[in-house]
This record gives sequence, C-alpha cells and structure tokens, in this order.
Amino acid sequence: MSGIRHWKQCERTHTLTPAEAQIRVQSELHVGENLVWSGVPDARRAAVAAIPETLLPGIVFGGAGLFAMIYIYGAGSTMPKTSSRSLSPMLAALVMGLPFVIAGLINLLRPLWIYWKRLNTSYAVTNQRVMSVSGGSVRSIKPGDIFDVKYRERRNGSGEVMIRTGFSVRSKNLLARKQDWLYGVPNAKEVAGQVAALTGRLTVEPAGFWER
Repeated sequence: MSGIRHWKQCERTHTLTPAEAQIRVQSELHVGENLVWSGVPDARRAAVAAIPETLLPGIVFGGAGLFAMIYIYGAGSTMPKTSSRSLSPMLAALVMGLPFVIAGLINLLRPLWIYWKRLNTSYAVTNQRVMSVSGGSVRSIKPGDIFDVKYRERRNGSGEVMIRTGFSVRSKNLLARKQDWLYGVPNAKEVAGQVAALTGRLTVEPAGFWER
C-alpha cells in the first residue's frame, strides 16, 4: 500500500522518475506476474514524434472544413430565401464545416495532449504483457495479440517502439492493423527486443532512425 500511495503522490505533481515508475507498475502486477522492464517516456520527444502522424490529418480535415464553410456561406448568401424556415447561410456553413474544423484542431493539438499525458505515464514489460499506466487507467497488450514489433531510434539509443496488434476497420472493406506506440523510450532497441521475446516467435526490425 505504501507503494500505491507513493505513485499517487507523484501523480499529483505530474513528474515521474524511473524508480517511481517501477513502484507504480509493480502495484498493478497480477499474482505470478514478474516485471522485466519499466520506464518513463521522454514527454517532449514523444510529442515531437507524434507530429508527423497528426499534421497531415489536421491540415486535411481543418482545410476541408474551412473550405466547406466558406463555400456554403458564399453560395447561401447569393441564393434567394424561399422559406422562413430555411437555414441562414452562416448556420448552414457551421453545421456542414465546423465538425471538420474541430477534427482538424484535435489532430493538430494532439502532440500537446501526448506531451501532457506522457508526463504521468509509466511503461512496463512483464512476463505476461506490455503495460502502459497513465492516470488511473492501465492498458495491457497480451503476447497473443502482438503481430509485429518495430522500433526507431536516435544516435543516443532513445526512440519509439511500435507494436502492431489485431485488425481494425479503417473504411469500408478495408482492414488495417492497430498500432500502439511506446513513445520516447530511452533504450528503444532493447525494449523492442523484450517485447518480441515476450511473444516467443517474433524478431525485431528497425522502422527508421532519427537524426538526433
């Protein structure tokens, strides 16, 4: 119980050291489960690493929403009003374009959310699963769900670990594997190897390298 109280105290300050992360994940272990590795992400690098994945969707959705709002407002302003119950051009533009603008902003602001979230996140690999503990939630990936493990690293060995799991539907008749990332890991290649060893059947492949 003292360990649980300790990491809850750390949670209030939004700072975690590797030792505190170890205490935190140990409090979540099941009976017979052993800790193989634990660590904390580099929040700044995690946010930077997420930018390529969020920038394009943010621009596409936000740009499409703004274009739709401008086009609908302009078209509606030039058309004669045929009914007192017709939507005003401004309201019609907001109804059609605002959801896309909001989606674009969410994508563009996601790196900031990742930065804040990773300040209070602990990663762990046990003999039974991969864990990500953030706030009061625990996300687990079981060995049988892991399809592929890759990593990308910088010159100092830090980087990201990508874990591909089961299929998810991206669009009609199109399936894609889910991707879980361990962002800002200080020893990416080693952690990727431990995740692959957990499955007993996978090898690790680099997914690219950062310049620094």
